[in-house]
Amino acid sequence: MYKFLVKTKDKEKIFIYRPYDGICEITLRAGRMTEPQCICREGSEVFFVYKDNQEVIHLITASKNNQFVYMCCKEGKWNKYIICGINESMEIKNVMIGLSDIGQNFFYSALYHQEYILVHCVLGNHAMPSTIDRMSCENFFVYKNRVYYSNGDGILGYSNFSDGKPDSFVKLMRGKMPYIFNCRNEEYFVYKDEDRIYVNGEECANDAGAENPILVKNRESMMLMWKNGDFVKYLPYEQKHFNTKPMQYISNGIIPSVYIYSDGIRCREYMGISSNNSLKFFADDPFALDAEYIKEREFLKKQAEILNLKTQIELLRKEISDYRKQIRNLNIIIRTGENVSGKNINNESIKE
Repeated sequence: MYKFLVKTKDKEKIFIYRPYDGICEITLRAGRMTEPQCICREGSEVFFVYKDNQEVIHLITASKNNQFVYMCCKEGKWNKYIICGINESMEIKNVMIGLSDIGQNFFYSALYHQEYILVHCVLGNHAMPSTIDRMSCENFFVYKNRVYYSNGDGILGYSNFSDGKPDSFVKLMRGKMPYIFNCRNEEYFVYKDEDRIYVNGEECANDAGAENPILVKNRESMMLMWKNGDFVKYLPYEQKHFNTKPMQYISNGIIPSVYIYSDGIRCREYMGISSNNSLKFFADDPFALDAEYIKEREFLKKQAEILNLKTQIELLRKEISDYRKQIRNLNIIIRTGENVSGKNINNESIKE
């Protein structure tokens, strides 16, 4: 069961599902958690939450009433919308939202007639859901205009949805459980194939019971982390530790959860536990990453501005070159009374 993290200008929030209450919001104050407040009673454990750059919180869930419910919160006020009904033959497994140039893209995996499928829908324009592909498992991951998944043949790849039409599948390798981790503008592709866990195509660990393999930042280093039943296992992400026996967090009877922090473009996952009314992560505090996100967005913005400036300079250089040619032609006309084509400016043509 996933839980979700959101950081606004003045608050840190956790979104969880409670069986008898629906989807609830918890606020962190001085490291302590407030009592859960129900925001979507009809919501189920299948839901997704993210905050965009305008401080708007978005939530989508497969409701207990067999409907997809979309909610958004702006300046503390929640609005609720029913997107569409769910086919009774479908068992919804996972949902995610990804932003593209055309807006919000809603994805979900479902078990339909004993087969996993991946479905896409553009939110906000009355578009109907459409099936993208068959899947070999329910796991998929949305990151920067791409949805990563393992198709019906067990091939891991992605479809690009920047234009709102993820219809072409790019094959990468065999595997499942995709996850993309971005650190200092470098991307790491984590996945599992058979009993082995890979990062960027390199085998790093072996665990038949591994689920949800991810990379997390721990101070200045990185750790490869995954769940195995009620435990969390991990290895430092360094060559010398590959294929060694992983270490294991002792949870003292508390089952760890996977926490998701998303801005609709990038999505990071963490593992942690809540105990004694406080939250503990098995890595650096994810809320501290908001400053890192802002720095990276500013870096990418500056890169785009530099690229645009270079394009403008090239255009100006071309214009200057054209102007110089025109000036040379005018100088010839002024000096000789002829233009460069051999025509006399006073007569129709020059006599042989």
